Amino acid sequence: MYCKYCGTQLAEDSVFCHSCGKRYKPEKQKTKLPELDESREYVDVEAYIKNMGAFRKLCFLIVMGAAALWAGILVLGFFVPMQ
Repeated sequence: MYCKYCGTQLAEDSVFCHSCGKRYKPEKQKTKLPELDESREYVDVEAYIKNMGAFRKLCFLIVMGAAALWAGILVLGFFVPMQ
């Protein structure tokens, strides 16, 4: 690998460039989410969630929790009499 500031060749495990002294942060490789194949009869949700990032997982859980809460409120609204 090479320093992105000065172009000096670096060892694979280096943290600082020995030439310019700047800290080398290797770019994180983003994992691409698998494309959903709509022609299939089912979606492998576990595999899809496994490949999500932490922020996307949190957003997914919040949205699913809110949907479950609203579904519960709607169901209880039909069975619990109003006073």
